Amino acid sequence: MPTLNATWRDAVFPALRGMACAGRARWINQNIRVISRVIVDPAQRGTGIATALVRAYLARPLTRHTEAIAAMARWSPFFRHAGMRELVTPACKRDARLARELRALGVVAWRLSDARLARRAVRIAAVKRAIERWARASKATRGLEGPAWQLAVLAAQRITAPPRVFVHDSRGKSNTEGK
Repeated sequence: MPTLNATWRDAVFPALRGMACAGRARWINQNIRVISRVIVDPAQRGTGIATALVRAYLARPLTRHTEAIAAMARWSPFFRHAGMRELVTPACKRDARLARELRALGVVAWRLSDARLARRAVRIAAVKRAIERWARASKATRGLEGPAWQLAVLAAQRITAPPRVFVHDSRGKSNTEGK
């Protein structure tokens, strides 16, 4: 089932913009399904199995619209290869803010994905504060416990490899347009 609060969904379905919460939720649940995981044995990756699995579902979907959110789509573009349209989504506010703050502090975000470098970076009070502010800004990371360097690694992953959104309309035109 789809999440009800996807920030990018209004761009895909303009009719949702003015709907009350209950009607919006009902429409989303009736018209959208999500491909949440495509698991392929590591020995079989790169053989086209993931693309074939997604195409098989899209050929006979449960609903008119299908969505997928992929963290690794940059390196494994099988949703796009299967005919889903990738949306260009802006970074969320907290990610954009952290990226700006790190740049201003002279910290290269992707380097924080290295635990050793993240440990060093959070020794700088301003970097640690920025990371902690980023974590507090979302329910998903607010309650995470552990050292600040672990949050820095997670934040670096979100900034440098944000999830990508894919959509498919089973009754629409080719969904590979606008790539």
